[in-house]
Amino acid sequence: MAELTLLMIVTPPDFPIAKYSLRALRKHIPAVPDCSLLIYQNGLSEQQECEIASIIHGTKWLLISNRLTLPKNMKVGEDYQTDQGATALREGLYESQVDIWSRELVRLDSPFVGIIDPDFEIFDPSFIPGMIAAFANDAKLAIFATEHWQTEKTYDTYSQQMCLLMERWPTWFCIYRKAALEQNHDFWFKQLRDETSGLPMYYDDSAWLQKTLVENGWRGRELERLHEWKYIHYGAFAQNRSLFGAKLKIYRFFRILQYNGFRHSHGSKMASKQLQRIGRRAYGVLGLKVYDREREQFLFKSQLAQSVRGK
Repeated sequence: MAELTLLMIVTPPDFPIAKYSLRALRKHIPAVPDCSLLIYQNGLSEQQECEIASIIHGTKWLLISNRLTLPKNMKVGEDYQTDQGATALREGLYESQVDIWSRELVRLDSPFVGIIDPDFEIFDPSFIPGMIAAFANDAKLAIFATEHWQTEKTYDTYSQQMCLLMERWPTWFCIYRKAALEQNHDFWFKQLRDETSGLPMYYDDSAWLQKTLVENGWRGRELERLHEWKYIHYGAFAQNRSLFGAKLKIYRFFRILQYNGFRHSHGSKMASKQLQRIGRRAYGVLGLKVYDREREQFLFKSQLAQSVRGK
């Protein structure tokens, strides 16, 4: 039994970037013997599932598919009732990742369970053993993520309004003590109203759960910034509508170049800073920021707008 099992949920929109993330994991995770992976194939085609099986061939990783069990009457862009009885928005012809997290994480046979997004690519896994060890050194540690964000007033591009985005440890790489999740594993989004400002308070996926755990005596922690060059989170690829094939390959190259200057390839901190400057200029000149802005809106809304224009 692995000490840590990570759960990655792959949907059709983020499948292209997930292939890069899975190849990186296939290369690096053997260096972390206490870590395993469950890949939840969420609404993928048979061909896409075959590609994933080919990438991870030879590993002992687990695969789950819902291709043959998804409801036939799913309606994208409409509300539906979750497993927990709440109302949620259907974003695509697949399960909500929050339903899957809430249901599957506590079923994993490891004392520590984690979420890794399909658009989170690891270049150097040396930060993972330290995260696992931290739980042994702190009996009340329940959450350990690569980042921690304080509550901030911001414009939410999805709801298109100002809001308070509440404190959270983001989900793209976040490890939980399973014993804590067994007390509460409802990852669903919560919205309240701030009495002072009148703004909506958004408890993003996992933020309310994390708040509840902290209020019950558990603690959260974030990874030191000195490790951040060892991975990249591309961000919101569940809303990907344009990046495939050669275009994605170019985007990924320059995104990594501006992010860490390929430090994981050559090991020089000084050279990476110079390459990052080159990467930032190239990223702007090539107009690659447009693909990041695209993912700041729900994919299904773009698809519906295109279908209306086509009529």
